[in-house]
Amino acid sequence: YQAAFKPPTGGRATVKLPFDAFRLVRGPRLVPGVPPLSAAQTNETYQISLVVSKFEVSETGAALPGFEEGLFAMRLHELGTFSTRSPPFSRSM
Repeated sequence: YQAAFKPPTGGRATVKLPFDAFRLVRGPRLVPGVPPLSAAQTNETYQISLVVSKFEVSETGAALPGFEEGLFAMRLHELGTFSTRSPPFSRSM
């Protein structure tokens, strides 16, 4: 499963990729007819990778428009999960 994103420029930023943004791919090609990754499937996740690619996540595997070969650097300060749901109600005793 992959989710495409463009790294922000100009300094440190937070990037959030929801589970349903991840699509099943084989090589540079999107596998058609497969639903997005679900939160339930993440319990089976055992590896996370960052991939720099010149290909779009698409059924054709086309090259990204305006792709430029060369050096690339990105600092990763933190990796975690997030929820879009409200936290559960807690009661003080």
